[in-house]
Amino acid sequence: MKTRTQMVVVAGSLGSGKTTLLRRLLTADLGRVALIVNEFGELGIDGQVLEGEHYRLIELPGGCVCCSLAGEFAAAVAELVAGVAPDLILVETTGVAEADALVLDIEQNLPQIRLDAAVVVVDADTCCRFPELGYAERSQIGVADLLLLNKIDLVTPAQRAAVRARLRQVNANAALVETTFADLDPALVAGPHGDRPQFRPLAGAPGTAMESFAWEAGADLEGGCFAAAVAGWPAQVYRAKGFVRIDGELCLFNYVAGRWQLEPAAGGRPGLVFIGPGLAALQEGLNAGLQACSRAL
Repeated sequence: MKTRTQMVVVAGSLGSGKTTLLRRLLTADLGRVALIVNEFGELGIDGQVLEGEHYRLIELPGGCVCCSLAGEFAAAVAELVAGVAPDLILVETTGVAEADALVLDIEQNLPQIRLDAAVVVVDADTCCRFPELGYAERSQIGVADLLLLNKIDLVTPAQRAAVRARLRQVNANAALVETTFADLDPALVAGPHGDRPQFRPLAGAPGTAMESFAWEAGADLEGGCFAAAVAGWPAQVYRAKGFVRIDGELCLFNYVAGRWQLEPAAGGRPGLVFIGPGLAALQEGLNAGLQACSRAL
């Protein structure tokens, strides 16, 4: 059974910090990553350019690739999956499509893709100087699973609070992380990776003290109970990902900011990694809720 390819959409206004974020993700340990952009130029990438039917491709250090569209988006994705087989596809939306339309297109027309998250980078300074949000900004913010309020070093605490309130008027459910220079742990964007969840401390973004812990699943879980437990998770759970055995079937589980999905998995060690602010105080309760769903194999 082939697992669908993970995809993360990165959006945001010009100059918000998207390119800085993408550079960080391309140098992180996220497996074989493919990045789809409209043009190579902003990233300043050097390398051998390879021509495909629907994209131009540059090989990056570490086995990653960067693709510039030369045809239809869906065709480029299909060609990329078949020819490159990446673990993760990052899509930077500038020049590709409006973020909300792109998310809808991915969910409806790309069955080989699993959309893990839509990440939107917001320039705190610009939001303070130009507080009125246009249609494009509102559509991006509204579709986000994760909002990065970037450049917070350029505004006062009161201004930050005002911007956060404005963002929450448009999107009350997305995880919201404050950053400078788009500096955050890549796991918040792309989720934990690998089939053996391990505890590791996360680098805390400014104003957001992140914590992480792993839950090792030792038994089969009852599906209805598991769904109810997940529905009751607090907002501090930004991310959770891993493998669980539900009603006898091994599944890949992906959770971001309240949205979650299960899909059959060919293999993987059952267990989940949780990521979010202040999780140490919640770990016992989250573990107990999952353990209550366990049943004998």
